[in-house]
Amino acid sequence: MFDGCDMALSWHPMSANMIYDEGYLASASAKFYFKGKTSHAAFAPERGRSALDAVELMSVGANYLREHVVDKARIHYTTDSGGFSPNIVPDKASAWYFTRAPHISDVKDILRRLTLVAKGAAMMTETEVETKIEYGCCDMVSEKSFADLTWKNLQEVGTPTYTEEEMEFARQLQATVDPAIKDRDQRMYEAKEKALADGVVSRNAWEKAPLTASSDSGDVSQMMPMNLFTAVCWPVGVAPHTWQSCASAGSTIGQKGTFYAAKVIAATAYDLYTQPELRKEIQDEFDAQDREPYAPMYDGE
Repeated sequence: MFDGCDMALSWHPMSANMIYDEGYLASASAKFYFKGKTSHAAFAPERGRSALDAVELMSVGANYLREHVVDKARIHYTTDSGGFSPNIVPDKASAWYFTRAPHISDVKDILRRLTLVAKGAAMMTETEVETKIEYGCCDMVSEKSFADLTWKNLQEVGTPTYTEEEMEFARQLQATVDPAIKDRDQRMYEAKEKALADGVVSRNAWEKAPLTASSDSGDVSQMMPMNLFTAVCWPVGVAPHTWQSCASAGSTIGQKGTFYAAKVIAATAYDLYTQPELRKEIQDEFDAQDREPYAPMYDGE
């Protein structure tokens, strides 16, 4: 898919105009389907084998596992099934897990251990379990020289200006979030008492606001140099994937952020095309990094 591609440029909507020297965590998604035996919970409880019990026991084991994973690792889970009536032993139930960690090798190991937890839960409840990996993506590799170039263009392109109507809309959205989170983000993004961070934050501000999300563009960064910056598409204090971020990103605030990001990408691409020495510096930095070999989630599976 990426044959003939030398470098990649990427951005993400956010609440700050910002460059990142470090980015996405590796992650994986897996679903665990438990199958037991249904029975009437009052008349013949001894005949039932509860798939829901297995899901609950798996979550207990997963919670104990949290103490024994690498720093910055995350384990998220939910369940979308588990029977329809309390007096019937449920024969089907499932759990959906996300794992995140600094490197894909960490994610694979956590997922391996989660699979053992699921098998243990099935053994304890005399149920069966089927594991299905939904997706996986690698951690992001970055180059300081690429980030420096992008940060230059973040400044030179010129950030958007906002109308009073847009500012008022942003203030109304911001008023719906936790004031403590708003105050924290205003400090991190150098936007004190502002609804929208209308400038470019300082070069190393990412150190105070590291990304803990994941993206399939992390795999791209493993194959070639890739930058990552964010552009303002919603108010300070608003988190991604919330109704507030959706409302703002779909408004003229989000449109202006997208146009700004497009200009930054175009300016950076122009610099790369017209200055071969920049391409060489970035490529040399990419090639010189001491990192794990690229190992996609599905290699050998």
